[in-house]
Amino acid sequence: MGHIILLTGISGSGKTTLGNALKDVLTREGRRPVEFIDGDTTREFLGNDLGYAPRDRLLITKQIAYAAYLLSKNGIDVIVANIAGSYEIRDYLRGKWERYIQIFLDADIEDCIKNDRKGVYGKALESEKPWLYGIDMLYEKPRSPDLTVYPYKESVKESLSRIIDCLTGRKFFTVKN
Repeated sequence: MGHIILLTGISGSGKTTLGNALKDVLTREGRRPVEFIDGDTTREFLGNDLGYAPRDRLLITKQIAYAAYLLSKNGIDVIVANIAGSYEIRDYLRGKWERYIQIFLDADIEDCIKNDRKGVYGKALESEKPWLYGIDMLYEKPRSPDLTVYPYKESVKESLSRIIDCLTGRKFFTVKN
């Protein structure tokens, strides 16, 4: 059975950046295969048939959850970068995934808006009903994540090091630095 690591936080908090960096470290370690599932690339693959309303977000997250479950069931470690912005969806994931760890990327909305590389906040602020966490939807911060990192207060290297320390401390992985 593989492990599942959820990177959760608002848009622009660095989930994709940290997910790719973590995948690189775990792949170099080479203990077993590692996959990275990103919410944005999943939407692109599926053809963007789902929008961003709460119900659509729930459905796409459940699709991602099932893919991660299947991969982990077959001995593959999975890193999932997904907003998972409500208690309901994170509780659902905890109930479905074994060997699971939740990492919260705690970023201020103002920093994410300033660093809007994908343009999501610019588009959202022009829309009457953007369906965007932090703008017109409340992102419910995780009640008890396994680890919280601060992407705009620490470097990617510092956050990644803290994640690796957390994973090794919980005996999820043995990583050679």
